[in-house]
Amino acid sequence: MSSARVKSPHLYFILALLFIVLGSGSLLLTTGLLDKPLRLWPLMAFIIAVLYSYIGIAKKRYSHALFIGSFVACSALLNLIMGLVGVKIVDYWPLYAILAGICMVPSGLVRYKAIRASFLVPAVSFVLLGLFLAVFSFGFSSMSFKNFLSLWWPGLFVAAGLVLFVLWLITRSYLRNDTGSDTRA
Repeated sequence: MSSARVKSPHLYFILALLFIVLGSGSLLLTTGLLDKPLRLWPLMAFIIAVLYSYIGIAKKRYSHALFIGSFVACSALLNLIMGLVGVKIVDYWPLYAILAGICMVPSGLVRYKAIRASFLVPAVSFVLLGLFLAVFSFGFSSMSFKNFLSLWWPGLFVAAGLVLFVLWLITRSYLRNDTGSDTRA
């Protein structure tokens, strides 16, 4: 009887996930937003990714399972939404970098149980890179990416230096708080 109590929360989660996804897919078909059931493939990827994350976190607390699962789940939803709107992947691909950065944050929190520069700086960098590339991908800039890069390439060194400087500041602050004294380099 006690093993039934232990398994029921997992069963409830899985059933809830299935009902939500199956209901959402059915609504998309019955309302006419999607014309073919095959266009619902991202929902299957979503289910698999969420279950992968759930099992990885519930059983072993694997932070990489949370990152991979949440990234694939968010990417599947992005594909579904952009397919509904009619946007082609060549236009929205930078959003994957933004999703990767966003998905790194909870993964790092699970792994370190605190905010650390070792995952926060790459996460913010991915988000900023995705936003930067989205400016060109969505046509917000009158200049092509190639022309921009040929003119502003030294700015990459400045950006890399700023990221390293922020990483140094965060690490220095973390070490100071960790040791309780001022660590001068």
